[in-house]
Amino acid sequence: MQASDLNDVLDIRRNDLLYKPKKTKQDINILLSVHKNLIYWCLSRYNKLYDADAESAAWEALWDAIATYNVYDTVAFSTYAVRVIKNRIGDVIRKQNQRCVFEIVPFDEDFDPVDASTSINSAYEAKELLDKANKLVDQYIDMKQDSITKNILIVWRAANFDITKTMIATICRTSCSKVCEALNGVRAYVSGRLRD
Repeated sequence: MQASDLNDVLDIRRNDLLYKPKKTKQDINILLSVHKNLIYWCLSRYNKLYDADAESAAWEALWDAIATYNVYDTVAFSTYAVRVIKNRIGDVIRKQNQRCVFEIVPFDEDFDPVDASTSINSAYEAKELLDKANKLVDQYIDMKQDSITKNILIVWRAANFDITKTMIATICRTSCSKVCEALNGVRAYVSGRLRD
């Protein structure tokens, strides 16, 4: 048997692993190594090749894509995996953009204690607002009678609001549109109550 024939056999075996119903840890490791180029392609599209958080999230997304891929779907695995990986990298980017950066004010003659107390008060007010919003989300979840909507919101709350809609849909075994509907409902409720 020649080397090219052996590579053809290995390629067929790797493709069969994707459609194996109960994958072992070794199967998943093989599939991760086979499809790792999808990770680096997505990272390069977002200019995040050297971002450890984005790379870690992308590896987790590929693992999730392998575990949740519907073998009866008409979408190719690479298309599905790229969508999952891009969503997860996008989550990391959004999280990085939302991080608060606190500057340390050096003590010198230009230091103004009024400005410092204003920033401390605004941070305290922001925390109070966040606590109130969390309580409103909990109230909304308790009010919901629809079990699917309630499950979606519980998963979203349990993940500390840091989970993709696709992941919620997968966990709750529902559609992304149902997840969007549930999340839009709670957001409307909370924003309406906060305005009052």
